[in-house]
Amino acid sequence: MVGCRSSGLLDASAQVVTGKCKLVSIHVAAVGGAAIVKVFDGTDNTGKEVARINVLADTSIEFDMHGVLMENGIYYEETTGNAAVFINFA
Repeated sequence: MVGCRSSGLLDASAQVVTGKCKLVSIHVAAVGGAAIVKVFDGTDNTGKEVARINVLADTSIEFDMHGVLMENGIYYEETTGNAAVFINFA
């Protein structure tokens, strides 16, 4: 993969992109307390769940998603806690 685009900072549930794309990576930082975030193939949280990340308080993690093919777009859901998230896609 030559390059990718970024969602920019996500701090609430949001549609990242619609249509076919590749999910490259997910970067999550829990702010102040533990956080759980989910990423779906779709336009809302009823699509296929492709990632669920549980991050301990005041820590961060990166998930390399290896270009997972997303058929309907990328939807980000902040399930619990307060997180700062960046999703990279192509």
